Amino acid sequence: MLQFAMLAGLMMPAGDQVQPIGEPSAWISAADYPAKMIAADVDGTVSVKLTVNAAGAPTGCTVRTSSGSEELDVLTCSLLMQRARFKPATGADGRATEAFFSARIIWQIPREKLTTMGVRFTFDVGAGGQLANCRSEKYELQAETINCDPQMVEEMARHFLSKPLTAYQTVSVTLAVEADSSDITVLRQTGAEERAILTEALAKISPAGKVEHCISRVSVEFQGRTLNMCDDGGPLESGATLFAPDEGGRMRQMVVRLEIAGVVR
Repeated sequence: MLQFAMLAGLMMPAGDQVQPIGEPSAWISAADYPAKMIAADVDGTVSVKLTVNAAGAPTGCTVRTSSGSEELDVLTCSLLMQRARFKPATGADGRATEAFFSARIIWQIPREKLTTMGVRFTFDVGAGGQLANCRSEKYELQAETINCDPQMVEEMARHFLSKPLTAYQTVSVTLAVEADSSDITVLRQTGAEERAILTEALAKISPAGKVEHCISRVSVEFQGRTLNMCDDGGPLESGATLFAPDEGGRMRQMVVRLEIAGVVR
């Protein structure tokens, strides 16, 4: 349910002795964040100094301030050595010369805000029961765990809804995260609607944003497996830090629900 991304930024020094070619913020991207570092909840800020030769290529990288993780420090230098390119500095004689470039890279795992979030994908049902015209509605949700997959939704509808697909105008799948501190309600379908909850869990979140306890309230079988958000490896696994800290130092509670619905013709 929850997926993580990296925010990386480069702070360019004052002066114009050596100039980056292209956009420095593109030298390191979210895809570079090692999955094992995300899983281990490791982030930090590293400051480095690059030695740039007369051709505009980096020839050395020195860590000036560590991120606190040797692996992130080494990875930062490795990526910059591979990707950073510059317009060379010039000396008093007008010729290209060796120079230095300082950068600060922020490796940060952003946390979901513990507020009501949701995403719903809705399909029109054709006369023959085929699904088409997928539409999505999102609120405060970074991850796109549920995709516009008509084959999957059709299979879920046939398995969990009581009527043939031709009996419905639309079929939708909703992932809703409802926090006890929020006064916002995730929008639901209107009309003569049939709903089936596929999985639902209640989680308690510590002031630091860690999942302290997760209780599965609804869990069904689908495609040979049990849909359960609290099991090992699930999106609400106990002990995982998934949410932003609470400024007031409070424990919080949330309900996460995955459901399918059909609006009857």
